[in-house]
Amino acid sequence: MAGLLRYWQLTNARFVLGYPSVLEPLNQAIRQTNQQFRIMAQFNIVPKPGRVAPLTEDDMTAVPDNNGPYVLLEFTGALPRVKLYSNWESNTNAQDLLEQLVNPDFDPNQSVLVASELPAALPSASRNPNAGTVKFASYSFQNHRAQKRRPFSDRVAAE
Repeated sequence: MAGLLRYWQLTNARFVLGYPSVLEPLNQAIRQTNQQFRIMAQFNIVPKPGRVAPLTEDDMTAVPDNNGPYVLLEFTGALPRVKLYSNWESNTNAQDLLEQLVNPDFDPNQSVLVASELPAALPSASRNPNAGTVKFASYSFQNHRAQKRRPFSDRVAAE
């Protein structure tokens, strides 16, 4: 289960379909208290209007149902799609890198692993561990653009 949760965390799998009964076991399997699953919606799958005898999944639809057998779960531990890091860890050995990535003690919210040599550290990285924030400036299927915002303390020091 831990491997699956790490996979969902690293791949930004924020929403998962399941049964209400999986909520508690999933939350118990998570080590970090700031990561959890919660029910976003409960639903049922029924024939589409006008379809008396559904033959395929195209004949079915989901409808909200507080007592339905299915749920949409939100995984709050999923990493964001974009993030700035001030802590980079370099390792050119691919096997070691993969082992570190799945190690439960590795926190991907705090560090990023890089499979090549890194340039010399910039002085501002050691001064402020907060790398700033990123927001999507625009998003389309083929073109993504993000904007970086420096931490407040870096902006004050630069002025």
